[in-house]
Amino acid sequence: HVPVFKVFGKYLLASFEAKILVIHIRRAFERVSYEWLTANKSNISSQQLLFAEQVQLSPSKLALYMEVKEEIQQNGFDITYAGDNTLHVNGLPAVLEQDVRVAELLEQIIDDADKSNNGLGINVADIIHRNLAYSMSVQKALNNSNDHLQELVSDLMQTSMPTHTPGGLLVFYAMSKDELERRFN
Repeated sequence: HVPVFKVFGKYLLASFEAKILVIHIRRAFERVSYEWLTANKSNISSQQLLFAEQVQLSPSKLALYMEVKEEIQQNGFDITYAGDNTLHVNGLPAVLEQDVRVAELLEQIIDDADKSNNGLGINVADIIHRNLAYSMSVQKALNNSNDHLQELVSDLMQTSMPTHTPGGLLVFYAMSKDELERRFN
């Protein structure tokens, strides 16, 4: 196991291959979750909500939702159209905690799909996976134990791009042993 130390509530210090890493915990969970989602996209099941949540959309956002709804539903969302620009969200991807803000998540997915609509087609699955990974990472960063944090470092290092989140933000900063020793001379 890699020894890890949590600092300032949101970072990890870990040594890895003669380097010291300062890892942003939430972003590390986001990268690991994203890669898990893209590898397991056919296994994202839906978890029914106790009470359906209503989401009101503008007519233009509703039109975009209708364009991409099949892929949204294939990724664990159970949504029905209730008429009058209103959706009923009956179920969410089971990978999410039940207290996720349903309307915000759905609107963010639709907004991101709208922004990426450049005439070349929208990679809806990737947009969904990015948003789910972000939501999952917020939950995991709040509820982590030291055992999970050690596992997080090794999981992160096995991802295709451990240095950055799917959106391009830095996940960790590395300092070599030589660099560290220079600082003390």
